[in-house]
Amino acid sequence: MAGRRRSRAPLIILIILLVLIVAAGATWAVLYVLNGDSRKIVGIRYRQIDITSQVRDAAKDYLDSAVYGDEINIDEFMGEIKLYSTLSISSEGELTEVITKEEYDRAYDEAQSALSAAVKELISMRIAGNYIETDMSVDELFEETYHMSLEAYLEEYGPKLMPEYEDMASAYGQSAYYELDHGRMLIHNTDGTEEDCGYAISGKMLVIDYSDGAVVYYEGEDS
Repeated sequence: MAGRRRSRAPLIILIILLVLIVAAGATWAVLYVLNGDSRKIVGIRYRQIDITSQVRDAAKDYLDSAVYGDEINIDEFMGEIKLYSTLSISSEGELTEVITKEEYDRAYDEAQSALSAAVKELISMRIAGNYIETDMSVDELFEETYHMSLEAYLEEYGPKLMPEYEDMASAYGQSAYYELDHGRMLIHNTDGTEEDCGYAISGKMLVIDYSDGAVVYYEGEDS
């Protein structure tokens, strides 16, 4: 019996060693996955903020005071108006999201150009409808009448198509620190508040499930 016990001892030790090796391998695999997620989440991504309906409604309200029935449709002049915010996530645990002034100005110019084109078309229709003969363009008529371009006039006296830059930057910007913990992203905001968010990475897409809704970020501004 004693001999049998002694003969089993090396086998038992071998089994224990194998179990420890497997356990160590499993731990390494888990750490590898977590570190892999950490590496994948680091980088710069972009978020699309669609403000088309807000701009369209403001332009339509402005035109409605001068338009008769279906005389003109703002949708014929306005495409999608989108802003891009930039999300930066560092390997040191820093997270920032900003709308640059240049990006805001780009979207603002698109909105103003659409309204200007619609107003210009409306004035041309009125001139033709009232059988007014003139060799002057709408721009030239505006310069002569108001001593400024149509674009400058709408900039000064037209509707407010978009919120101010500071309001947009505040609404969609953030500066925080983050931690990854078992598939969750813990966001520590600089104002002292915290948020426990789910997140997922698929290819070039990052989804962060904030308390007020999920947001999709893409690698590449044109995505």
